[in-house]
Amino acid sequence: MEIVDKHMDDILKSVGLRVHREKYDGLAHFGSVRVRLGYWNEKLSIEVISAADLTPHDVPFKVFKCSEKTQPSSDPFVELELKPTTNFFNEQKYTTAVQWKNLNPIFNETFHWRISPDDCLIQPATLVITVKDYDILTKNAFLGEALFPLHLVRY
Repeated sequence: MEIVDKHMDDILKSVGLRVHREKYDGLAHFGSVRVRLGYWNEKLSIEVISAADLTPHDVPFKVFKCSEKTQPSSDPFVELELKPTTNFFNEQKYTTAVQWKNLNPIFNETFHWRISPDDCLIQPATLVITVKDYDILTKNAFLGEALFPLHLVRY
């Protein structure tokens, strides 16, 4: 995950999406997501900019000859949630629009939470960024997640 501090745009921090699946030992790389976050006007604001090198989840059916040229893809979207829910029980979860058949999507969507800086300074306060693959017929597939401690946000 690439994090851009709104107040210091020249500072970039990169962390890969982390996966907690039983079949993987430790951390596995499943792409990256780029967000910009900051606190101003009494709001915590998160801009989901883009994602890159996501893993394909949708495999094309090889029913017709033309589908042989189709590459595996994903229909990614990003969920944003504040944790722990005991501290942020009134705060909603946000979701970006689905980017169809795209392993390097551009989102450019901004979301705001009206929470105080003191709420962000509580030690376990964390922004959970989850990337999923949208599926019409089945449950949306997990592609990866990144955690960002809110006490690191500049005020």
